[in-house]
Amino acid sequence: MEHKLAACVNILDGVESVYEWEGKIENENEVLMIIKSLSSKAGELADFVVRNHPYDCPEVITTRVGGSDL
Repeated sequence: MEHKLAACVNILDGVESVYEWEGKIENENEVLMIIKSLSSKAGELADFVVRNHPYDCPEVITTRVGGSDL
């Protein structure tokens, strides 16, 4: 929020994730964040997440929701 990349962030704690990493099946509790921003900031926001997230390969998914400037 302080970097002005998002208008709103929803934080959903207690998400259970099952995934394969480095040849092993992992089962971890994670936090899911829904970050609402302008499409013009999507690239900068994704770069910020990748630079600041502790995972080697954080997941960033974008989708367009209504409006011409979203």
